[in-house]
Amino acid sequence: MNTRCHRPRTPADIGVSLALAITAALVSGCASLAATRSTGQAGVSEVPSGEVIQRPAESVAATHAAEVAALRNFTGDRPGAYIQGQKSLSDQILIAMGIPDNTDGRGSTSTSMSGGYTLAYGCRQHSCSEKGAVVRDSSGRVVRAGLISFKCVERKCEPHQTLTIFKNASSIDDPVRDADLDGAIKEWAEGHVPGIETEIEVLR
Repeated sequence: MNTRCHRPRTPADIGVSLALAITAALVSGCASLAATRSTGQAGVSEVPSGEVIQRPAESVAATHAAEVAALRNFTGDRPGAYIQGQKSLSDQILIAMGIPDNTDGRGSTSTSMSGGYTLAYGCRQHSCSEKGAVVRDSSGRVVRAGLISFKCVERKCEPHQTLTIFKNASSIDDPVRDADLDGAIKEWAEGHVPGIETEIEVLR
C-alpha cells in the first residue's frame, strides 16, 4: 500500500489559500450580480448611476397598497356579514384572500383572463374553506369581487358555504362582459365547491 506524505502547512500556505478563497468568492458574487442585473431577476433592475434601486419588498408593498385602495374604491364603506360581521366588506374580502389558496397544489394567486382582465384569489388563513377573489381590469380597477363564506353574524354561521358575487351598477353596461365577469367568479367558486349556492349583490 502506497502512503503519501504531505508537508505540514505553514502560515504562509494558509494565507495564500485564504486569499484565493476570498478572491474566488468575490468573483462569483460579482458575476451573480451582473447576471441578475442583466436579466432583471430577484427584483434588481439596471438603473443609471446615482438612482436608487427599488427593493423588492418596497415594490410588493406599493403594489399591495394600490390593490387595497382599488378594492375599497369598489366596495365603498359597505358593511357585511360574511366572514366577520363587524368588519367592512373590503376588509372581509382581504381576510378571505389572506394567503395563497393551495387547493390546486401550486399556491396560485392569480389567473389571466381574456380582455386584459386578471382574476386574483386566495383563502383565509387557518380557514381555507373561506375564500375571496377579485377581477381587475388592465388598469388595476376592481370590477368584480366574490366571497365564499358561511355568512357569519355574531359568531353564528350558516352550515354551508355561499358564493356572493359583488358588482357595481356601472359595470353592467355591457351585458356580454357582465356575464363573462360573473362567470369568471362563478367558475372559480365551482372549482372549489361544486354546486355552491350563489347570490349577487349590486353595491351601487
